Amino acid sequence: MSLSKKINSIPVKYFYILSILLIFPALLINLGLLTFNEDEAIRSLVALEMKYSGNLIVPTLNGTYYYFKPPLYNWIILLFYNIFDDVTPWTARFATIVNLLAFTFTIYLVNKKYLDKHKAIIIALVSITCGRIIFWDSMLAYIDISYSWVTYMEIMSIFIFYKKKKYWQLFLVSYLLMSIGFLMKGYTSIAFQGLSLVAFFIWKKDFKRLFSIPNFVGLGLFGLIVGGYYFAYSQYNSIESTFTPLLDQSVRRTAMHKTIDIWQTVRHLFTYPFDNVYHFLPWSLMIILVFSKRSVKAIFKNDFVAFNAIMFLANITVYWVSVEVYPRYILMLAPMIFTVYIYVYDIHFAENSRLVKILHILFLILFVAIFVVSFLPYFEERAWLNDNYIQKTIFLNILILVLTIIYYFRKNNKLIVLVLLILVVRIGYDWFMIPGRRRDDPGYDKVAINIGNKYKNEAIYIYKKSKIDYTASYYIARQRGKITMRKFKDFLPQEYYLIDTSHCLLDTNQFRIVEEFIERESDRTLFVIKPKKVLKD
Repeated sequence: MSLSKKINSIPVKYFYILSILLIFPALLINLGLLTFNEDEAIRSLVALEMKYSGNLIVPTLNGTYYYFKPPLYNWIILLFYNIFDDVTPWTARFATIVNLLAFTFTIYLVNKKYLDKHKAIIIALVSITCGRIIFWDSMLAYIDISYSWVTYMEIMSIFIFYKKKKYWQLFLVSYLLMSIGFLMKGYTSIAFQGLSLVAFFIWKKDFKRLFSIPNFVGLGLFGLIVGGYYFAYSQYNSIESTFTPLLDQSVRRTAMHKTIDIWQTVRHLFTYPFDNVYHFLPWSLMIILVFSKRSVKAIFKNDFVAFNAIMFLANITVYWVSVEVYPRYILMLAPMIFTVYIYVYDIHFAENSRLVKILHILFLILFVAIFVVSFLPYFEERAWLNDNYIQKTIFLNILILVLTIIYYFRKNNKLIVLVLLILVVRIGYDWFMIPGRRRDDPGYDKVAINIGNKYKNEAIYIYKKSKIDYTASYYIARQRGKITMRKFKDFLPQEYYLIDTSHCLLDTNQFRIVEEFIERESDRTLFVIKPKKVLKD
C-alpha cells in the first residue's frame, strides 16, 4: 500500500482523539510561569481582597471601592483560590482554562444539534485554536473567555428556544444569561441582548414578539437579579457612585466617548476587519470562501448557519465603530463566524472549487514555514538555556514533518491536521517562548514578593494617592496575607508607607526612606518610608 493510501486509510476519529488529548498539555505547560500583567492582577487582587475581607459584595482594590466591573468573575477566581487553597497566578489562569474548555464543549453541543457531528467537532476545535485564543487569551487570567462563554450561550438560547416555539424559555433563559453577563462585565451584556433580539426578530419577521409578556417578564428577571445585587451593595456603599464608572468602561473606546476623535473612528472602520483577520489566523483565511454568490445562498438556506451570520454581523458593528478595542472583546462572536466558515468550506470542498484549492495551498505554505521555523532552537543561543532543548526540538521537528506529510497526502479532513499543527506549535511555544519571556522579565514579581515577605508582620500602607501598580499590589498582598490599605492621615512612626513620588511629594524632613524598589508600570520607583514623628496629614 502506498504512503498516500495508508494516510487516507486512517480513521478521522483518531485525529479527533489526538487533538483533544493535545489540548491539555498545550494549555497547561508553564501556565503559571509568567508574572501577572496589570489586567490579570486587577481581577486577581479584587478576588484576593474579597478573600481577606470576607466581603463578596463590594469589590475593592487596595481597600478602596472598585467600580469598573461587577464582582461575578472575581467570585469565580475566588472559588478556584478556595478549591486549590492556592492564590498564585496558576490558579487564576486555571479558571480561564476550565471556562475555555466549557466554552469549547458548549460550541460543540450547540453545533451538533443543528449540523452534523463532524462539523460540530471541527467548529469547536477551530474556535479553541484560533490565534487569539491559543497564543494569548488562553494563558491569561482575563475575564473575557468566561464572559464570552456566557454571552455565546445567551445568544444561542434565542435560536434554540425559538426553534422549539418555547418563547417563555427564550426570554427567561437569555435574560438570565444576560444578567450573569452583566454581573461579570456590565452594560455590554445589555447591548448584546438588545442587538441580538432586534436583529433576530426582524429576520424572522416577528418583531411584535419583542412587545410580548415573556419579554417584559425577562426584563423583570434581569431587574430582579441585578437589582438584588445592587440592593445588597447599597448596604455597604452608595450605588449611585457605581453606575457612571461602569458606563464609562463600556463607552470609553467608542465614538460616543469625549476622548475619541472622529477621524480615529473613520480610520478604525477601514482597519478593523484586517486587524481581526490577523488576530484570528489561520482560520480567518477561510473568509475567502464567503466571497461568492453560491456561498451566500448556501448560508441562508440553512437556518442555523444564517442565524450565526446575522448574529455575528449584528453584534460586530458595536466594535467596528469603536476605537481601541481588543480582539478578546469579540471572542463570543468567533464561533459564530467559524460556524459559517466551516459550513461554506464543506460546500466548496465537495465541489473542489478554485477557492478551496487556494485555501489549501495557503495552509500548506503555513505547514512548510512552521517546519522551517521549528529548526531555530538549534541556532538560537537563548533556546539552549531550556532543559532538554535538543530532545524537545527533535520532537517538534519530527511531529511537524509528519503532520505536513499527512496534510499534503490527506484528501479529506485536512482541517483537523491543521488543528493538530497549531496545538503542537503551542506546545513548542510553551517549551521555548514562555521560559524565554520569563528570563527577560526584570523580576517585578520577585521584587514585590520580597517586599511582601519583609513587611509581612508590619503595618504597611499606601501613602495617600500614591500610584502603585496592581501587579505589585497583588504580590505584596498575597505574601502578607492581608489587604494593603491606603492611608491619608495620622501617620505613625511605627508604620511603613509606600509612596510614589510622581504623584505625592516626599518630604525627607518628615519621612525617612527605608528602601526603594521598581514596579512594573513604567518602571516607576516606589519608596518604603517611615515617619520620623506622628504626622496628622
